[in-house]
Amino acid sequence: MPKQLPFSHAAPDVQAFVDALLAGHQQRDSASAARIRAYHPGFADVADDALFATPFATADAQLAVAREYGFATWRQILAYVNRAVAAEDFLQLACINYTTSDRPQNYQRANAMLAADASLATRDIWHAPCVGDAGAVRRFLEADAT
Repeated sequence: MPKQLPFSHAAPDVQAFVDALLAGHQQRDSASAARIRAYHPGFADVADDALFATPFATADAQLAVAREYGFATWRQILAYVNRAVAAEDFLQLACINYTTSDRPQNYQRANAMLAADASLATRDIWHAPCVGDAGAVRRFLEADAT
């Protein structure tokens, strides 16, 4: 089961997670080695001594951190943490995607977005059913049945 990113209204600093993992590798930290083995496929069966003797680049740490949090790539985790600051991302957070990025924190963020801007509920034909506003859905369909 992947770790959950910390929830806050500000995006978590995932680069700090990368920097910490790089530092752990450099300091020959056994807990960091275990994380690297668990989440980086290139180091899965490498013993500590060999792992610490092998160069471990920023890209390696980025991949390990992304996978540790349930994302396939660094770009995916960046897209996730940098999202949800704009109203158009409300649907991405409020709806179940059936992927490893589905998290209770998503729904909490969506609820916070809706509390901050109630107009999200009636923004368009997609937002209205997401919040359960059948009246708004009806009005959108009456205005444009296509």
